[in-house]
Amino acid sequence: MDTPSGKSAKATDEGDRISGLPDEVRQHVLSFLPAREAVRTCVLSTRWHDLWASVPRLNVAAKGFTSQSSFIKFVNALLISRGCIPLKSFWLRADGPDIFLNNFRDTAYLWIRYALRNNVEELGVIDQWTVRELFQLQYCPFTSSCLKKLHLCYIKIDDHAIKKLFSGCPALEDLEMINWVAVL
Repeated sequence: MDTPSGKSAKATDEGDRISGLPDEVRQHVLSFLPAREAVRTCVLSTRWHDLWASVPRLNVAAKGFTSQSSFIKFVNALLISRGCIPLKSFWLRADGPDIFLNNFRDTAYLWIRYALRNNVEELGVIDQWTVRELFQLQYCPFTSSCLKKLHLCYIKIDDHAIKKLFSGCPALEDLEMINWVAVL
């Protein structure tokens, strides 16, 4: 039987081989997508419906959001939907137009704490460059026995916060700080 696109129904069914893969494999594939795109896969089929909520790696990027409030609303809903599922990696990127982490610092701190509480091993926090609005990381307590890699870009941090970071994260092996400013 032909479909409106001219393909036979059998060929269409055989074309979706990804849905037949084990959940762990599909979760691995989804973990390479920005979180927003991973969530959108829920419409593919019933087998994909809630799969995005349990991916081990989250890449939360503001790119593509039209406003700061829609970005915050999305991330809050995403993290609530995930619950306490452990994370291997969490990247927070303020790469959307006029979206700066300092504008919603307390909320961004909550997201970072969420990742740390869920045993994240790799954490990345990337803000946009603007000298007067750099994300001030000294107010965010880093305490995690699981955190191994930390990537920070376009942030402000003071000496006390760096000391707390090293003492609060005994498993930390790799610290990458790019374009950061020391707060005196």
